[in-house]
Amino acid sequence: MHLGTTITGVLLLAVCVLPLVIANKRGIKRVKAFLDKLHDLANRHKGKINEHEVWNGTAIGIDKEAMKLFFIRTYGENLEEKVVNLAEVQQVRVSNKSRTIKSSDGDIKMIERLDLVFSFIDKSKPEVMMEFYDNHRDNLTVDGEFQSVTRWHKVASEMVEDIRKSKRNF
Repeated sequence: MHLGTTITGVLLLAVCVLPLVIANKRGIKRVKAFLDKLHDLANRHKGKINEHEVWNGTAIGIDKEAMKLFFIRTYGENLEEKVVNLAEVQQVRVSNKSRTIKSSDGDIKMIERLDLVFSFIDKSKPEVMMEFYDNHRDNLTVDGEFQSVTRWHKVASEMVEDIRKSKRNF
């Protein structure tokens, strides 16, 4: 009797846990494949990723030696790739497009889009926008993208400032 109960318990546990293990392995493979695309982009531009982040069909990485930022984002079957040479950047800013919705509980601020925006020293170069969140394509709620865009704004801004300081010293 105890053997039958034990076997039944083990089988039920396996049935419950196995799908989670399989889903986790698939997720890890997806992230690795996406990270490989980011490294490939860096290699094509003679760069090497020192620091990176991957989320929701998006990846960003930086080459601190070459002072370049690499960004990829998927839109269905399409892949958007962007490379920014931070030595050419005048300013880095976060663009937070939001709207306020009135409700019985008060006003609710909804983020519609989050971008990391690069303006260049050469004013003839158009701004580059790296889209971290768009409520039309992503989940309806922001899930860590605000922290990510803030973090990468800080990383890129510090790098641009370091480049400026090194140019002033020469």
